[in-house]
Amino acid sequence: MEVPDGVIEGAVGFTVAFVFKVVFGLIEKNKQISDEENHRIREEIKGLRQDIREDNERHRQHENALFEKSADSREKVAEMYAWIQSFKESP
Repeated sequence: MEVPDGVIEGAVGFTVAFVFKVVFGLIEKNKQISDEENHRIREEIKGLRQDIREDNERHRQHENALFEKSADSREKVAEMYAWIQSFKESP
């Protein structure tokens, strides 16, 4: 029994086309999943950067408050020291 040449060529062609279609379909699907994951990661990074900026601003404000309080404390200590010195010097 002889198989015509066109049938074998058609079957081979169909098989090769099917394999290419499956392989390229999987590549495209993987690319799409990768792009979605990259987008999600970028959005998370944006959120983290915003959180870091907010934390830095909050820490800066706390540092400023600490500097103000330490300056006030220095002034009060200087006043108390001057007051104590005035008592030491008075008869």
